[in-house]
Amino acid sequence: MWNNQNNYGGWACYLGQEPGQAEVPPYSVPARRPSLADLPPAWIGIGTADLFLDESVEYANRLKEEGVDCDLVLAKGGVHAFHGVHPEAEISVPFWASLLAFARRTLTLA
Repeated sequence: MWNNQNNYGGWACYLGQEPGQAEVPPYSVPARRPSLADLPPAWIGIGTADLFLDESVEYANRLKEEGVDCDLVLAKGGVHAFHGVHPEAEISVPFWASLLAFARRTLTLA
């Protein structure tokens, strides 16, 4: 299961520096932007037992407050990556369906 230690290592690899510093590479941490108003639509799906639940909900709320089209989907009891580990589970099927519906609604081909 993904935990704080995994998370720290993941951020260190992604950022190329120690996590938690005041300065991060541009666009690497959208939640740290002073304004989110110019960001594209977002689908945020998270299990209620996920390590990232609180920060995901907070980010979704900020997006909505700043006028960004954002769907927040909470999967009761889901742990981190539940939908990838068991994509056909009862909890995962509607989760995936919500993501696909969002993609169909927001993505267009030119």
